[in-house]
Amino acid sequence: MLVPHGHGQSPQCCQYCGQPLQPRFYFCTACAMPHTDVEAVLPEVRPAQWDDETRVRKLAPEVWRLFSAYVGALLGATLLGFLIHPADDGGVPG
Repeated sequence: MLVPHGHGQSPQCCQYCGQPLQPRFYFCTACAMPHTDVEAVLPEVRPAQWDDETRVRKLAPEVWRLFSAYVGALLGATLLGFLIHPADDGGVPG
């Protein structure tokens, strides 16, 4: 149970055990009784900023698989094309 106190100031001593309070803590360090609101002690939490690759992987994971399959098929078709139709030697007798 939080003990109300005036104008956002923390009391000097714990109302439960009487030990001195440290204003940077949410609770009394002697008895662990809360003495202030959590919002007054903890900073605001902001969501993580993602780069473009992470955003695509998180929000549309199937796009990454499709892109990988497309690049794999393109490279496979290119390799197959070179195997079936070797490069022209330019008519030079060899």
